[in-house]
Amino acid sequence: MENVSKSLILAAAVLISVLTLAVIIALFRNGGNLGNTYQSRREQEAISTYNEPFTKLAAISDTVDDAGTVTRTGKITIYDVISAINYAKDINQEYIDEGYVYDANDKNSDYIKINLYTSSNCTTLIRKDEDGIPNCEDVAGKNFTQLIYHKLIKAYSKDTDIWGISIAGYNSDGKINDVKFYLK
Repeated sequence: MENVSKSLILAAAVLISVLTLAVIIALFRNGGNLGNTYQSRREQEAISTYNEPFTKLAAISDTVDDAGTVTRTGKITIYDVISAINYAKDINQEYIDEGYVYDANDKNSDYIKINLYTSSNCTTLIRKDEDGIPNCEDVAGKNFTQLIYHKLIKAYSKDTDIWGISIAGYNSDGKINDVKFYLK
């Protein structure tokens, strides 16, 4: 009887050890995934922050409900457009400072390309004039801000000049890299 009792105690100890080991392994596996989940969430937050100057403008432009009714929830003015262009200029300048060379054919670039159009069909660009309004292919030029402020504000600062936005491209990380602003 004594041996049976000792063998049951030994079997119970082995069973408890195996269960404890299984719980420890499960905790390590979940702990490893927790770090990956946290990292993924941080990356998504960084991308959202990066895209925010454009996505917030898209959110105030127009909304379409399930029935197809378009509702204007706000208006984008030339000042909003210039703020977004300046944000793109700053981002692009960082890439230029790091030695990046803009390539218009690189659809996976972090470089933000912005174009300004005369209408919502986005076919007619607001062209460079004799003073050189850049059409934002190179939004990191030294005279860029001065030209934007002097030419765009003078030309499009009336209350009737309402702009729309079309986010035309993302890179493989989900960052916006192609934006079209157009006069409505």
